[in-house]
Amino acid sequence: MVNVMNKKAVSAIIFCIIANVACDHKPSWRFGQLDANQDGYVGPAEGAELDGLTENWQLLDIDKDGHLDKMEFSKFELMIAPPEGPRE
Repeated sequence: MVNVMNKKAVSAIIFCIIANVACDHKPSWRFGQLDANQDGYVGPAEGAELDGLTENWQLLDIDKDGHLDKMEFSKFELMIAPPEGPRE
């Protein structure tokens, strides 16, 4: 499963960089839910709650500042299922 996620992550990131698709994608409700301190970033501790995010952190943290901004997080969302609304 991890190899599949890594291949998807690499493919999605390369695609996004080349096509600039991530710039047009707005993060879903997941970003706001994970950003517990509401600082506009998802840190490693916050991101640990979402399956697959920690495993792909190094690929997603493009600027290597240790946290994911909305654009970096949106790349993760592009490689997983399209965003859904919160479950009731």
